[in-house]
Amino acid sequence: MDARHSLPSAALVVSEGTRLRVVGEAPHRELMRAIARGAYERGAALVRLEYRDAVLKAECDAFADEGWAYPRLLGDECPNAMEGADQDRLTRILRAWGKAVERLLAAQMASRFPWCIVPAATEAWARSVLGPSAGFNVSLVHEDLMIGSPSMDVTGVDASGREIPLMRRGDFAI
Repeated sequence: MDARHSLPSAALVVSEGTRLRVVGEAPHRELMRAIARGAYERGAALVRLEYRDAVLKAECDAFADEGWAYPRLLGDECPNAMEGADQDRLTRILRAWGKAVERLLAAQMASRFPWCIVPAATEAWARSVLGPSAGFNVSLVHEDLMIGSPSMDVTGVDASGREIPLMRRGDFAI
């Protein structure tokens, strides 16, 4: 995978000195590594990859205080894992998690650091939605854009490796 095209640059600016924290699930490993390579190519000072959901409160406080950029990859490896689970118990777990990361979430909602959510569908999820015999294309990258910045350029890459300008200086090029 070409790392230059894996970081959601239209929604998350990574430049010289950025500290980037990438959180995802185990099946996002390849995409997360590509994001790290792309971030380092853009001058990131440090990239941290996390293959877990739960983090310690102290880490979350540090992320909020230090302004770490934060792309969050979403896409379950086992999409039906919680099927039939006790909803009251799940609610208590989520509330406890929310208290542990309260400071980080407050900083995130106040836009004190750049963040975005990257939908990263897994094969298991696609099969659960489309059925086991459905044919589908597997894509490791999906990029949503926020329109309006004159400093934004977006370039696509087709199957042959040819670069296709999609946006230049915030305007659609196609």
